[in-house]
Amino acid sequence: MTILDGSLVRVARLRAGLTQRELAARLGLPQSSVARWESGARHPSVESLQSAVGACGLEIAVGLRAIDRSNDSRTWELLDIEPAERLMRQVAAANGTRALRSAGRESVPDGFSPLIVLNSLAKGQVRHVLVGRLAENLRGSPAMPVESEVVICPAEEIENRLALDAALRALGAHRSEAQFDPPIDQRPLPGAERWELPEFGATLAIEPQPPGTHGYVDLNRGASDEQLVAGGPTQVAGLLDLIRIADASIDLPDRLGLPLLIRAHELTTHFVPAAERLIDVPEGLEELFVSRGVTA
Repeated sequence: MTILDGSLVRVARLRAGLTQRELAARLGLPQSSVARWESGARHPSVESLQSAVGACGLEIAVGLRAIDRSNDSRTWELLDIEPAERLMRQVAAANGTRALRSAGRESVPDGFSPLIVLNSLAKGQVRHVLVGRLAENLRGSPAMPVESEVVICPAEEIENRLALDAALRALGAHRSEAQFDPPIDQRPLPGAERWELPEFGATLAIEPQPPGTHGYVDLNRGASDEQLVAGGPTQVAGLLDLIRIADASIDLPDRLGLPLLIRAHELTTHFVPAAERLIDVPEGLEELFVSRGVTA
């Protein structure tokens, strides 16, 4: 984690399952101080950050790494368009990549069709928050959904589980034969399921409690409704909550996608209109760009 502002306080607080008032009490501060940090109205000092994160039972890991802006242009492209279009572009790119990888093989896997899955959940009034790679794409991450997964965190009520079961039947889903069986210290929390949806080239992963979270009620607070399908709006996890999940995850793809999420957060927080953005000029081409009147 490399966010060093009030957003880090929120991520740590929610991972610990604390309210603003509870964290403020641990720090001996008024709740308004924590609220101002998290809203960006006031920037906490490094010492305050350390204290706040420590009060959540965590610590800030600081290190150095090379600045990587190689994905900024793609992230900007996604942030410039509506969430639904972001998702369509990323799914199309992932399907194209899979088709190229399958060239020359006798059987080519069906294209990934997540919108049909999301529409079935919406029509069935299944209360859930979308997480995983698709949610990350909707928030501006350029990481392609090559896993062909729709990952949801459903509400826990029995009525909602019945609605989810009905949606699974309508989708022709069957329980994945490759159920979770990693080492005992790496297994997901109880209740995690994977369902194969061969007709739509997808897997539906059900995670009642994604890493670093406390389930549906927790994620619902920071989620927003996105109109992706005709069946109704889809609740999508907020960007900081997706960062929280990736940061707490032991899954390698999640860890590798964390820097892209953090960069998407930075570009979203400090959004610059396309006409005002500076261009990163490749080394050695500075004079050429200047001669063309391009601002670097």
